[in-house]
This record gives sequence, structure tokens and C-alpha cells, in this order.
Amino acid sequence: MKRILRGTALLLAILMLLAVFPASVHAIDSDNVTMVYTFEDDADYALVQFADYEHSDTYYAFIDEYGRFACCTNANNLNRVIAMAGPYIAFSPLFPANEYCVADISACRVIFASSQNAKCDQILDIGSWQGNCYILSHSSFAGFDAAGEVYSIFDGNGRTVFETTYKTTVSTAKYIGEGWFILAYSGGALYTNAVTGRTFDFPGASNWSKGVCNGYAYNSFENKFGSVNLHCIDLNTGSITEIDLPESNFNTVYTGVPSENKMVAFEHNPASVSREKMRSVFYYTPGRGITRITTWADHIYDTQISFQFGFCKFVNGKLLLPMEGADGAYYVGLIDENGKQLTPPIKTDCYRSYAADSGRIVVRQEGIDTVYDDQGNLLFYATDFGKTTIEPYSHGFARIGESGGSWTLIDRDGNLLLSDMYVDQYSMPVLTIY
Repeated sequence: MKRILRGTALLLAILMLLAVFPASVHAIDSDNVTMVYTFEDDADYALVQFADYEHSDTYYAFIDEYGRFACCTNANNLNRVIAMAGPYIAFSPLFPANEYCVADISACRVIFASSQNAKCDQILDIGSWQGNCYILSHSSFAGFDAAGEVYSIFDGNGRTVFETTYKTTVSTAKYIGEGWFILAYSGGALYTNAVTGRTFDFPGASNWSKGVCNGYAYNSFENKFGSVNLHCIDLNTGSITEIDLPESNFNTVYTGVPSENKMVAFEHNPASVSREKMRSVFYYTPGRGITRITTWADHIYDTQISFQFGFCKFVNGKLLLPMEGADGAYYVGLIDENGKQLTPPIKTDCYRSYAADSGRIVVRQEGIDTVYDDQGNLLFYATDFGKTTIEPYSHGFARIGESGGSWTLIDRDGNLLLSDMYVDQYSMPVLTIY
């Protein structure tokens, strides 16, 4: 009898604890998750869309890489996501119209609103650097004496750290990393650092930049022969160095994403009207110059899907090359910075991964997405999860699902970050605009 009473008392104690501490949202109850989005490269959180079936409403939650929910908000508040960086998100709500906000997800609060700043008609981009948020905004003015476009950068407290005016709208205005923003106007480009206040204006620069890596950026300038050529910009000093192409400065290049102090590039003949091998493949290192890549170079072609080269980059000293075989099929292959082959050529229906991000390569084979490691070992298929599509890895995770269906995230080893879960908007902090 005493044993039964002790068991009953223990059960009552557990029930009382459960009443005080509600069940975790991680418990598998039912499935109200309708969409899971990928981790952006510079973002600490990913978006999870879920339904409140009882009230016929939709919410977004923010989840970290451990599967923990930070907060949630009504889907109407995130009518349009502009950018995510670090713990910050810039967005435009459905109501009120023409409003722009920035929120700190980790603190579950809005830190900037365009309605509270006269110099912000819209937010163009945000950046997170050294734990701080920087906000690029645009506004217009027009009057009897003058009209123009104002571009401002604010910090996370709403303080203006940079401002400039142009007569017309610039073609490119964005954050490019390490505290730097670019404003590319007709005939040049301005680089400004929101942290240090350092600014460089380069007349003749093109209106693009692939990002800052270790204090260096890359852009095209007109050279002494009248052709446009790739240059390396030292953002510590403002000096620029022309990059002489291995074959001819009259050729042009497709440039990848700067990473690990390297910029990979593919030199091609702009006059070519047919499928042609790349004139050269190389990477550029500031202070060291060009290192030519000859491994598999005879299998890298300038084709109609040349946009693929713009995503190529080194990850952990390894470069994934998009190639074509003698059979006319597509392949990918991984090499190190010395040109050593790290994998055999892997056949693919179409290019999926452009880098071995997270040590994983995703290829599509016979309509099924398949994951390999960076030694070329086959790990698993999308069909192992009852799916056909796996997106390239980013931030250690890949999105898996079906077009028009539900999606979730898997880690490097194929473990689900989220399973069939019931997400309750009342069990986590709610992000409100006002």
C-alpha cells in the first residue's frame, strides 16, 4: 500500500510540474509546419512557416541551427523579407503599406522603422559586422531648387553613420561584407565602411562587386587599352591593382565569390559564338597574384549556363569545378588550391552545388538529388527521405522537399533538424511591429 501511495504521489508531482512548465514546442504532436526556409550565408536564423489551424492564420518562426525557436510573428508582418544578416532581419509588413522595419530576432524586438525616420522611404539592405547592425536606406526629395536621391546608412540605434546624395537612382546599392557597402552610380562606384567611416570613390568602376574578403574587393575598370579588365581593390588603402589575365587582357572573365583570400575566375573569349573551352581557369590572391588551375581545365566550357561560374568559391581550401565530359554530360569535381584531385568526376543531370559547402556536394542523378562528401563518397539519396529534391548546403544544412510540397532541413549527415512538429505561437515570444 505504501509503495502504491508513493507512486501516486510521484505521479501527482509530475503532473503538477507539467502544469507549471508547458510541454516543449519540440514535442512531436501534429504537423502544422508548412514551409522551412534555408539559412542564408550570413544569417543566424532560418524561417519556419506554420499554420494556426484553429484561427485560420499563418505565422513565421525563427529557428537556430540547433532547432531552437527564438520567436515568431504573424505572416502579415513579414510580407516581404528584404535581407537577413546575423541575428537581424529587414522586412516590409503587409500593413501599414510602405513601411520598412529591422528587427533583432534574438531580442524579439523591432530596432528600426522607416515611419520613425524622415530620411528612409525604403530599406535596401542590412549588414551585420562585429555584433552590430547597419541599415542601408533610400529616400527621395524634390523641390523648386533641387531634386535627388538620398542614400543613408544607420546603425542599430538609428544613428546616421553615412549619407550621400545623387541626382538619379544608383544602379547598385548593397552590403558587401566586413562593414562595407557599395553604391554604384553611372560611371563609377563608391565604397563606404559603416564601422570606420572610410570611403573610396572609384570613377570608371563597374556597377557590381562580389563581396569583400580579408579587406579586398574586386571590380572591373577600363584599362589603358580601352578594354574593361578585372581589378583588385585594397580597401585598407584605396589602391587598385589590375589583374593581367593569363592568356589575353582582351578576353573577359567570369568571377566567383571571394573566399579564403582567393578569387576564382574563368577567362573566356567574348567574341566566341559557339561552345568553347575556357581560355584559362585561375584564382587570384592579393599580394601573391595568379595561380593557374590546369586540373580538368580542358573540361571546363563557356556555355549558355555560364551563370554557374559566378557561384564558385573555395571552401576549406577546396574548389568544386563544373565540367563537361567527352560524352557531353555534366560533371563536377573537387580539387585543392594546388590542383590536386580530391574526388573523381561525379556525373550530374544538372549543376546543383557550386561549392563543397559544409563538406557536402549535391548532384542530381537520373532525376534524384544525391549527396556526396568531399572525398567523393556517396552518402544518401533524397528518396531515402521520400523526396526527390535536395538543395545545395549552406550553414551546415540543406533544404529537402518537393516543388509545391512541404520542405524541411537536414544536416550534413542527413539528420532532420525538424521532424513532423506542432509549433505553438503562444509558447514563444511574439515579435510585433509596434
